[in-house]
Amino acid sequence: MSEINCSIIGDLLPLYADGAVSSETAEAVSRHLEQCTVCSEELERLKRKLTIPAVKDAGIIKKLRARLLRKKVIIALGSVLGTLAIGLGGFCFMTMYEIPMDYDEVKDHLVITDDGNGNYNLYTKDLNYHCAYGTATESVPNDEKLCGDQVFVMGYTQNIWQKYFSSGKKEKICQLNMYDVENGKPTYNEALESDREYPEQVKNDDGTYTLLRTVKVYYNKAVCNNCDFNSNEDDLGELVWERKE
Repeated sequence: MSEINCSIIGDLLPLYADGAVSSETAEAVSRHLEQCTVCSEELERLKRKLTIPAVKDAGIIKKLRARLLRKKVIIALGSVLGTLAIGLGGFCFMTMYEIPMDYDEVKDHLVITDDGNGNYNLYTKDLNYHCAYGTATESVPNDEKLCGDQVFVMGYTQNIWQKYFSSGKKEKICQLNMYDVENGKPTYNEALESDREYPEQVKNDDGTYTLLRTVKVYYNKAVCNNCDFNSNEDDLGELVWERKE
């Protein structure tokens, strides 16, 4: 290749500095630079222009990458925390929201025992339930036994987890004592002289006590909604037990 003048070399220098020329052109430019100080200095100036902005851009790129990384970390943490919050909220809802149980779900788990003295115990056994509810009707005076006869209405609830996800039955026992006034505890005289109220008695306005005797037990899931159930007006539900004597 014949000798190339400086004006042509000047046009080729940017491409030469960037390595974008053919091997023959690069060889010709190199021979010219070995002999021409002006073109050599121009090449060094081009290299400085190309290098300095690159260094500045590198710092900007690093800052952008750091910001993007922080955003990704924040988004990832937010997603994890959001998922945990939704999961925890869902689990709390499933374990705390109560669903009243139908009598058919409960009846096979009700056990009643008799001690032979007119005292009965009602057990709820092996029932996977969440809460037990109960209320009594107003007592009806029974002058012969110096007591009041009452009717007890009971109900049970399950949470969503127990109803749809829990496997097997949990060993839980709920006991309802149904004492006979004559044979059970306390006796009438003890009740009148006692300063404390027994579970099976109520204190009257004059300071005396009326003993209560359970004569019937019903199951009604409506009792689980205490605000909506009136044991003296509403249908009492399914008869579970009745005192015979």
